[in-house]
Amino acid sequence: MHGLRPPAKAPRVHPLAVGHDPDLLRVAGRAERIAALTFEELRRHEVGSWKNPGFHGERIPELDEILLRTPPNKRVFVELRGGPELVPALARTGFAPAELVAISFNLEAAREAKRALDCGEACWIVDRETAGPSADIARLVQAARRAGLDGWISITNGRSRAKSCGWRPPQV
Repeated sequence: MHGLRPPAKAPRVHPLAVGHDPDLLRVAGRAERIAALTFEELRRHEVGSWKNPGFHGERIPELDEILLRTPPNKRVFVELRGGPELVPALARTGFAPAELVAISFNLEAAREAKRALDCGEACWIVDRETAGPSADIARLVQAARRAGLDGWISITNGRSRAKSCGWRPPQV
């Protein structure tokens, strides 16, 4: 099954914006932080030209726009770039929980997404930089399980290390 991973950030006023960077510097040449702007302020900025002149006129999309374009029977992995405050807007999208997986570096956001999405999947992302070079992987897995999460993803350790701890990441 194929998937899509749009990172979602909360501008000052919801809906959730889809973007990779914390600010507009790379995509619009402005050092304004996305979280400090309203969605209407974000949409005023042209963000396609930096990539290619053919994308001139593109605007930052809201998450609902991406979800509406998702083909049937495909899963969408939404990375919540923030805390639990993003979850209510994610839950309001109306996207089928079976087709939505919330992932986050923030354990509380992942836990709240799991609770709010009612049968949807939620995963906590942990990388070596966040956890520290001598992180006890078994303890991290235990924390994810206590939070009721479906999976734990380690970007730097990879799937084989997670499996060795008896944890099976969700199948994509």
